[in-house]
Amino acid sequence: MKLPQLFAKKQPPVDYFLCLLLRDEHVGAYILQEQSGELKIVGQQEETLPNSIEQSSPEQWIEILDRVISKAEETLPPKVITHKTMFGLKESWVEEDKKINKDYLAKLKKVCEALDLQPVGFLVITEAITHQLQEQEGAPLTAILVEIGKQHLAVSHVRAGRTIETRSAMIIESPVVTVDELLKHFISATVLPARIIVFDGISSEKISQDFISHQWSKSLPFLHMPQVTALPHGFDAKAVIMGAAEQMELRLAGDIDIQTPIETTENKVSRSEKPQEQPTEVEPEKKTLAQQFNQENTQIVSADNFGFVEEQDIEQMVGQHPETEPSKNFNSDSLKNVEPAFAMDEIQREEIKQNKLDNKFSVLTNLLQISKNFGKRGQKMLTHISMPRVAGQAIPTWLYILPVVLLIIFAGIVWYVLSVQATIKITLNPKIVEEKGSITFSTNSGNDFSNNTLAAKDVSVSLDGSANTNTTGKKNVGTPAKGSVTIYNASSNSVQLDSGVTISAPNGLKFTLNSSVSVASSSGDASNPNPGTASVNVTSADLGQNYNLPSGTKFSVDNYSQSDVIAKNDNAFSGGTKQQVTVVSQNDLATLNQSLQNNLENKAKQQLQSKISGDEALLPDITNIELQNKVYSPKLNAQASTASLTATAVFHTAIYNKNDLLQLEQSLLKDKFSDNQALSDKGITTDVSNQKVVDDNTIKADIDLKAGLLPKLDNQKLINEITGKSADQAIALLAQEPQVESSDIQLSPNIPFIPKMLPRFSKNIKIETESN
Repeated sequence: MKLPQLFAKKQPPVDYFLCLLLRDEHVGAYILQEQSGELKIVGQQEETLPNSIEQSSPEQWIEILDRVISKAEETLPPKVITHKTMFGLKESWVEEDKKINKDYLAKLKKVCEALDLQPVGFLVITEAITHQLQEQEGAPLTAILVEIGKQHLAVSHVRAGRTIETRSAMIIESPVVTVDELLKHFISATVLPARIIVFDGISSEKISQDFISHQWSKSLPFLHMPQVTALPHGFDAKAVIMGAAEQMELRLAGDIDIQTPIETTENKVSRSEKPQEQPTEVEPEKKTLAQQFNQENTQIVSADNFGFVEEQDIEQMVGQHPETEPSKNFNSDSLKNVEPAFAMDEIQREEIKQNKLDNKFSVLTNLLQISKNFGKRGQKMLTHISMPRVAGQAIPTWLYILPVVLLIIFAGIVWYVLSVQATIKITLNPKIVEEKGSITFSTNSGNDFSNNTLAAKDVSVSLDGSANTNTTGKKNVGTPAKGSVTIYNASSNSVQLDSGVTISAPNGLKFTLNSSVSVASSSGDASNPNPGTASVNVTSADLGQNYNLPSGTKFSVDNYSQSDVIAKNDNAFSGGTKQQVTVVSQNDLATLNQSLQNNLENKAKQQLQSKISGDEALLPDITNIELQNKVYSPKLNAQASTASLTATAVFHTAIYNKNDLLQLEQSLLKDKFSDNQALSDKGITTDVSNQKVVDDNTIKADIDLKAGLLPKLDNQKLINEITGKSADQAIALLAQEPQVESSDIQLSPNIPFIPKMLPRFSKNIKIETESN
């Protein structure tokens, strides 16, 4: 026989999380149930946006997310909605310091406040996908990751598990053509990985064939034809959920099943209409993960910074167990910590609203309370006093109370009329005027506004510096060929050859005589001539091995015919060598000069800036640079692969007085003003450009002036006109003034439900003006 249970077995506490994926054209909401350390999906809903999320306003975000979250929550028990939210965000929303961009942070804050979401962290979607692929493949991922929407796509270069570069664009012609064009602008690598991973959030298989058959541009640095892989639907959501579970040290209850998205999600009940979950009692030793999270972080309740806590890990806030070590497999920077109460709970929010309402109605509330208390006390007194009677009937009690209430109300009205004050802020739209011209800065003359000339003075700083460069000059070095020749004189006269006379070989190579030589005339008769001979040493006219001529070479002698005088070497010439080396050229010296100036220019400007005081200002550019004590190493034409320069650079510029410039500006703009106009509080903006040095004492430049002109309003006259008028009448009167863009009236005290009337005393009205 089965015995009945005396005590029902307690079920482990259940907690719920919301995971929101915000992609470019697609959002998804996934309800996660956590029980006994296990996490599973119990509800999900996805929707494709009508346009890019970048182009949607926060109000459109709220409307769409409200619809998607409400649909996903339909599987939850009655009166249960999710608050704790993890976000999957686009990579472009997160800056290099792993913080959400301020603009997107503000939008997310509005969404969380409107939908009562409590953010606990975020993951970058592409990083989560990369980590999940790395877990599956067992090695860091290197690939081109392509996220495709209906109108836009994003391409990321992932190397060794890290996203190196990401670019996005609107789809033109087709996704694969757009990816081809985007890859041409990548600068992160000289070689692109030959693997492309495609996902579009719905059915990547439909477009994977286009990528496989595409002929990639030859200019793309692929080593070979890239392999294309299409991720299944929901892989991005699965990656984010698994990454979040890993960081919170939770187990996944089975495989994650992401269903095919539904294009439309019309709901009869929005999230804001669904009743709140009532908290239940939980034993201290069996608190859920979310309850531990809230208990440990109750001191972090600021709503101003979206709840993100710097220099902490979500592991230290959510699911922290002393007996276990945090996971080491995932980059904790990917999941940022979030204040659990950045969006205040409903009770706190109602208290604040009530306090504000009480402040607004404080005067009226006090008046009504006085009347109410008086009535109670009066009723007690009247029970012991015989009331007068008229025509035998007692006078009703309210006839005694009504005059007092009316008197109090009248006193309140009089007090309000006498004490109310008004501050009127008028925003003026300045009239922009512009003037362009030229200006001369002179260091040897005074101001001459009629000729646009300002007095200036020269100022300089000296800085020691050095520069290095690779040499680019070319020079041939080596040794000339040497040898001796015999001079043959077949003429009847002796021949005298001086040192340096040139002899030429049959191939055109030239040699010069090392010394002077005298050759006797030919002897004998015509039938048996005997030419005169003499030996002399010669040297090649240039360098090179080609001057090492063999013996027996015949040479012609300058200014003599070969029938009369020739030369011949009995032995081969030797010693000729030649090679080209790098030397210091004149261009290298010029490069060193410019590099040294560039290296010191920023430092020189800082030191020059420190020399000005009071109303002085510097010209924007350096006017002259002198290099002194220059030492080049090595010197010009010396053989070397690098060269260096040490020198002292003297930087010159000019200082002028800003008040002088202001007078010149007013002189240039005098025709733009009228008597009833004045400069705006922004003053005059001046742009000095195209600075040119004319001589040692004169500098010319172009000047571009812009100023905002505001009307001179007679505040007292305006106050007299609007005194006692309604707010609408006063705004209409002020709008008739020139260049008035808008007016804002603030009454103090500002009592609701009472028509906005300006004080009847002009002394209680104050007008403030500001320019737009």
